[in-house]
Amino acid sequence: MLEYRITPLPPVWPGKSTPVYQRTRAPFKTLETRALALLEREIRMLGGKRVEIAVDAEPRYIRQDGQLRADARPKSPAVVVSFDVPEGKLTTRLQFPADQFAHWWSNVDAVARALEALRLVDRYGVQQGRQYSGYRALPSSTAPTQTADVAAGVIASALDLPGARADILRDATVAKRAIVRARAATHPDANGGARAAYDAVDAAAAVLTKHHGGAS
Repeated sequence: MLEYRITPLPPVWPGKSTPVYQRTRAPFKTLETRALALLEREIRMLGGKRVEIAVDAEPRYIRQDGQLRADARPKSPAVVVSFDVPEGKLTTRLQFPADQFAHWWSNVDAVARALEALRLVDRYGVQQGRQYSGYRALPSSTAPTQTADVAAGVIASALDLPGARADILRDATVAKRAIVRARAATHPDANGGARAAYDAVDAAAAVLTKHHGGAS
């Protein structure tokens, strides 16, 4: 079975999101085990490693082993599947966002089916690997800029203190202390090597530091 970690969604959605009113039921029957089996096969065919499935859930609903708690209820069906693939002597991180269907497992299944279709394109020599270029994860410096309000929400969520958002946004001292605690809470050493939550906190910290006119 596929080895993967659940992480929170990135603070900025990679690409154009699907409006809620345009989301539909998946045209295919989704079973969690079948979706994971297909995803595992396609990622293995690409030599993929370090698989993460980002879902719209607060960090407190993600267990220490990187899986969702049984009582977790994602706020939306949006997912981002990401993993590393070899590219010469280097590795490239590929990122596949999906939010078209009404259930998050349907969107995971959709990513797996899309990977299968892309591999078939490569098999027949039409693109020769170039079909994956549009899915390379952008470095954080090129991601769309989030607002200070959103950044404060990211820090508050990492601390499982949603009510602290306003104080983090208003008070530089509170923000600085909250950032230190959020970085500690989401550090990869404390989360089995998963970096998505830590990177989200780091990006939010940069925005808040600028907002408060200080240095991180």
